Amino acid sequence: MTWIPGTESSLSFTPTWKLERDWRIGMIGVGNIAQRAHLPGYRMLGLQIVAAADVSERALAAAKHNWDIPAVYTDFREMFANEKLDAVDITVHERWSDIKLAAVQAAAAAGVHVLIQKPLAMSYETCVAMVEATRQAGVLMAVNQNARWAPAFHAAKVLLEAGCIGTPRVVNITARRPPRSGDVLLNFSVHSIDLIRYFVQREPRRVYACLTEALNPSQSFINVTLDFGDGLQGCIWDDCAGHLNDDAPWDFHLAGDQGSIRGSDYFGGVIGQAWVEGWNAQTPEIIVRPRLRYAWQPNAFANVMGDFLEAIARRRDPQVTGLDNLKTMRVLFAARQSASTGRPVEL
Repeated sequence: MTWIPGTESSLSFTPTWKLERDWRIGMIGVGNIAQRAHLPGYRMLGLQIVAAADVSERALAAAKHNWDIPAVYTDFREMFANEKLDAVDITVHERWSDIKLAAVQAAAAAGVHVLIQKPLAMSYETCVAMVEATRQAGVLMAVNQNARWAPAFHAAKVLLEAGCIGTPRVVNITARRPPRSGDVLLNFSVHSIDLIRYFVQREPRRVYACLTEALNPSQSFINVTLDFGDGLQGCIWDDCAGHLNDDAPWDFHLAGDQGSIRGSDYFGGVIGQAWVEGWNAQTPEIIVRPRLRYAWQPNAFANVMGDFLEAIARRRDPQVTGLDNLKTMRVLFAARQSASTGRPVEL
């Protein structure tokens, strides 16, 4: 798309949702991320979780008390047996991929649409099994790749689709985070890989990755290069080696043949902290820097949920289907293979 001078004044950078019916939504897993982002996200949309399941009675008690959840269960199968649900939000951590898969299969068998946290699972085969279970049951599956809806990343996509930079040539994402435990590739690079695919709407031809495991495993860092061919590359640097606070930035830069977009987002940030700006060669005196009116948490999560529920109501695909997310996971596991072998992996 060609950038038209003055376009910036007509662009909308804040998603809105019209949920035209009541929804009966269940949740599987009510731990930290659910209580910090998922449950506040539903409340922002004016929705209430009607039932929840978790093996932790303590987490269930806290969720029931803090979020007025009417029915709680320690077994999700019992929840599906007793509750008539339209959709379920599965927040189970990927380290319990077998439980996560069983939850998807139980939802599919009950005819319940599925929203599921990223990353899908610890293996590509398990990811495929999840998608296949929902496909065979004819229920919708959406993956909570919430970075797509974070304020600066979403605004960058709006500028990109408006033609601000012309044809993309490179996308750089540098995420600096405080030291923490967990798999840096699965937990964090999954966002960066998915964002690059989302921005360029193409699939890489090959992947090269280098993962450095520090003496302290919570201080890992990784760099990943995605080669799309035809003069297009994606570059990722995910760094957990520093000693930054919880508001560490996710810096990004998109360059094309007609302009560029750059900005920063913050997973734990506040309204007004994220920013983005675009420049186009046709109007070199103008830098488009929109005001971003929401924060990543919980707003981006609410946007995922709004898109998911609207997709069910309108019988369309959500922005991130299970099938689409398999492409992100395929790249992620190729990056792991490359980091292990020291060689690029052809896709």
